[in-house]
Amino acid sequence: MNSLFPLVRLLLLLSFSLLFSDKSSEDIQENINEENKKAESLEYEINTLADEIKNKDIQSKTTSNKLAAIKEKIELVGDLIDLLKKDEKNLSKSIRNSETRINQKESELNELKDKFSKMILYLYKSKSDNYLDILLSSKNWEDMVYKVKYLEVISYQHKKVKNDIQSVINELDDEILALTNQLLDKKNKRKNKSDTISNLAKKNDGEEQNLKKIREEKFNLEKDRNKKKTALVQINELIEKLYVNRDDAKKREKKLKKIREEKRKKEIEASKQNKEFSAMKGNLPWPVEGSIIDNFGIERNKDGLKAKKLWIEMRTKKNGEVKAVFDGIVSKIDYNPVYNTYIIIEHGEGYSTLYANLDDKSIQISIEDYIDAETIIANTLNISNSKKKSYGLLYFMVFGMKNNSELITYNPREWIK
Repeated sequence: MNSLFPLVRLLLLLSFSLLFSDKSSEDIQENINEENKKAESLEYEINTLADEIKNKDIQSKTTSNKLAAIKEKIELVGDLIDLLKKDEKNLSKSIRNSETRINQKESELNELKDKFSKMILYLYKSKSDNYLDILLSSKNWEDMVYKVKYLEVISYQHKKVKNDIQSVINELDDEILALTNQLLDKKNKRKNKSDTISNLAKKNDGEEQNLKKIREEKFNLEKDRNKKKTALVQINELIEKLYVNRDDAKKREKKLKKIREEKRKKEIEASKQNKEFSAMKGNLPWPVEGSIIDNFGIERNKDGLKAKKLWIEMRTKKNGEVKAVFDGIVSKIDYNPVYNTYIIIEHGEGYSTLYANLDDKSIQISIEDYIDAETIIANTLNISNSKKKSYGLLYFMVFGMKNNSELITYNPREWIK
């Protein structure tokens, strides 16, 4: 119960209410202005992100169009390659047909050469291998003329057929050469087109990576924008609460001022009521009758560890009466599992006092009530010591706000008589 951590938990639970309930309406208005500036900055950032997301959409569409154009080019080049393959197939077929025809003509030429060779061989064996032999072997002039003409015709036909076949072979060779050149040209074109497809594929991969990057950047921008939208909603909710707290603070200030003015007019406890809380340091009454059993500040526990006490513990009789040390407005009545029921009273100038370990059934005041100094607000709860003796225990704390935002605690022993 003497450790620091439970009190820190209590302070964290109370931080929001303490932060605003102990501020004046002017301080809260400053907070509202600051939060409005934050909201305006967030709205500007959200609009900027929206423009960036819009640009990413445009980039994404442009990249998608590029990808579509690249894919269309790849399809067209692919179709062209298919046509080139078909042309290559036809050219290869034509080359094979031409080679077949050459083989046929060469076969015919070989047959002709064979026949002519046989005829020469026959003439040689018959001793008629020249015109003179033919003439001498002729029976008469007519026979001789006939044989000469016959030989001339055979020789001419042989040469003509041979030349014709050779001419066809030459033409077929030229045709094969031309077809082969065309085939090579088609293959080169197909290779170029294949290279084009490869380059287009690389370009397509690059554009796809670019599109992926754009979409990731857009996703991150949208994620960032959503975070900022959430933050903006939270700021707007906080501003709404600040407006409510500002109005509540104004009401409390007005109520406290009115009551004090009435008390001044009636000259009731003039010497006390005309003083502010800060002027009462060292002169405040004790909240209970008893003694201080645990002081404010840093102390070492049984294990030698340092612990900072932000309050004092006061021992009193069973169900001891707890009194307000100064007049003020009740700003909070709540419960904490470590310190039980507690009450916070706001005294003006940003000062407040906290009274904890109260019997909630004994509380005699309500939130927003104005109470005079030394008004009984509740009774303490009882605890037992190591000797099983029961007594009342009160946690008493004096605190304020530094720079309108930072909680600061004071040594209560310096404030009471």
